[in-house]
Amino acid sequence: MDKFTGDGMMALFGAPVAHEDHAQRACYAALGMQKALEPYADKVRKESRFDFKIRIGLNCGAGDSGRGGE
Repeated sequence: MDKFTGDGMMALFGAPVAHEDHAQRACYAALGMQKALEPYADKVRKESRFDFKIRIGLNCGAGDSGRGGE
């Protein structure tokens, strides 16, 4: 877990230890979060008739990690 930003969060895969399958790990994590929230979404739908969903963005590519600007 890198940071929380309001109602969002940012997670890094492959830092500080690189993994060849970092993109696949990120995809599995995203799918796991959606699956884990299904019971809560069902509860919200039944109690309030709102369609509860989460959105997840994935990015793959070079990046810097660590404390920048120091």
